[in-house]
Amino acid sequence: MDVSDNQRTSARESGTPAHFQEKPQSRLSGGMILLILLLFGLWFTGAVAINRLHGQVKDLESSLSETRSSLSAAHAEVEILQDELESKAGREELPVIHTTDANQIIKAIAHRGFSSEAPENTIPAFLLAQDKGFAYIETDIRFTSDGVPVCLHDETVNRTSNGSGAIAGMTLAEARRLDFGSWKGEAYAGTTIPTAEDFLRLCRAMGIHPYLELKIGSQAEIRDLMLLVKSFGMEDDVTWLSFSYELLRYVEHYDPTARLGLLAYQVDTDVLAQASWLSMASNRVFLDSASCTDAECQLCLERGIPLEAWTVDDSDAVVAMNPYVSEVTSNSLIAGQVLSEAYLGAAS
Repeated sequence: MDVSDNQRTSARESGTPAHFQEKPQSRLSGGMILLILLLFGLWFTGAVAINRLHGQVKDLESSLSETRSSLSAAHAEVEILQDELESKAGREELPVIHTTDANQIIKAIAHRGFSSEAPENTIPAFLLAQDKGFAYIETDIRFTSDGVPVCLHDETVNRTSNGSGAIAGMTLAEARRLDFGSWKGEAYAGTTIPTAEDFLRLCRAMGIHPYLELKIGSQAEIRDLMLLVKSFGMEDDVTWLSFSYELLRYVEHYDPTARLGLLAYQVDTDVLAQASWLSMASNRVFLDSASCTDAECQLCLERGIPLEAWTVDDSDAVVAMNPYVSEVTSNSLIAGQVLSEAYLGAAS
């Protein structure tokens, strides 16, 4: 039986016409071809990527090699410079550089003038402070009954003159008749009480920065005093001090750029809060304290509030003071000179 006979026999047995029977597969199907092409494409893409990455690795190795060469050259240059410096150090001593301006080391404020020798808050005390080398002088401000600001610490004239009574109860003319110098020595007999205007005129003539401590005053009196300062063109070259937060608020009201110092016996949370309330973007606020312990300095440092010290007349206390303290008020000592002599003397 030939092939055609077999096919017809199979067709008859299956009941299917012979022309519908499957023919043997002699070539790949379309799906297989697509799969092969896809695999080839993936292989080709991977090969190209690997070749590109290999090139990048070579470039990176070349760059690293160049960097290592540069670092080696720089290291060699550093070693040469170190050798030269060591050789120079062995031949000569490097000079010690220091300033001769004590106020650049730490600012010193003359408390009521040079009051350890001259009568406090008087023209002789202010002149002597400048002669001793102070560039900053502090004075106290009170007002007479006719509203004139004068330089006086106490509420009364009893301690520092040959008179008696509250300064607020006498006119300027009455206060001028008193002797504010004899109590300190015959050399100062006849010294009169200076006005704030006298003090400012002297400071301007001597190039002194005035510290005005407000002891008392109404808002109108503080305003008039500030106008007086402005009339001398010194509003940007004056510091305002007070134990009174309210008085400093008056100053701030009339001059938002004023430099304000809040006086205190010690640094505590209340004082720090008041200093923060006074602080504005336009002004300069600091604390001026009788106590400047390391812990108090740290509190000010954390809050960004400068700290000054009053009144320090002991050299050892100045030397031991925390370096955060920026200015020192004294009756007799220029703090910068004390520190300079202490450290330069110890180094010699």
